[in-house]
Amino acid sequence: EDGFRIKSTFSHPNVFAFYLVLMISISFYIYKAKVAFLPVFLRRSLPLYILLMLALLVMTKTRSAWIECFAFFTFYALFYDRKYLLFIVFTPLLGFLIPEIRDRLLDLGQGNEVINYSQLNSYAWRKLIWHDGLHWMKPIHYIYGYGLDSFKYYSTVFFTMAGKSHSGAHSVYVQLFFETGILGVLAFTWAHLKVAKLLIPFHKINKIMIFSSIMFLLEYSLAAYSDNMLDYLSFNWYLWFVLGATYAVNYSKQKTMQINADDYMVENK
Repeated sequence: EDGFRIKSTFSHPNVFAFYLVLMISISFYIYKAKVAFLPVFLRRSLPLYILLMLALLVMTKTRSAWIECFAFFTFYALFYDRKYLLFIVFTPLLGFLIPEIRDRLLDLGQGNEVINYSQLNSYAWRKLIWHDGLHWMKPIHYIYGYGLDSFKYYSTVFFTMAGKSHSGAHSVYVQLFFETGILGVLAFTWAHLKVAKLLIPFHKINKIMIFSSIMFLLEYSLAAYSDNMLDYLSFNWYLWFVLGATYAVNYSKQKTMQINADDYMVENK
């Protein structure tokens, strides 16, 4: 119903879109940091590769991924390079000139009345299933929930437009609250804050790398609001590998710097 949406070898266009945002961000970091392990001619060609991935991102028609990508470059411009703000200002205007983007954004302005499934836009449909699921819950389940995968299982019971199909929550927060209660939501939040806490001290070692990693966590939290991120296993593999590698590289560099500092002190004594 959304027309042509590219998904590459991924199971859904949304998964491909979030993967593209991750790769765009990493490529931008490699270009700006001028990393030594990449040949100069490849590093100089990265802007073209980023533009190609941006074009593919547009064709996924995944609005939340568009917002994530826009947020990444906006925060980078605010914190590190103000000249990019000019591009940030004109990007929305340019986006409305592209029919694929304009139609997807304008689609949110119609189909907000709950009449039948075909007349609801995707966001209005999400809000309806969130409302039905959360209002169906009994207060006794607010702490522990109904168990893993229970949202989809009970969706045919509480969702007014379910029919015979089992629907996912399309929101990690709603899904976790329904299935694991407030304890699950708090555990999920704590896990991400803990990762951020581990990475932030490395900001002095590599500012752009740590900035990118924190943005990955923020982007994931944003996407979790309106997508089934827990079901996108392949993307989760990529994301957590990158975050783990970021921590490992900076931890190793920090240890090396400490050892060198200690050796210097010993020699001077």
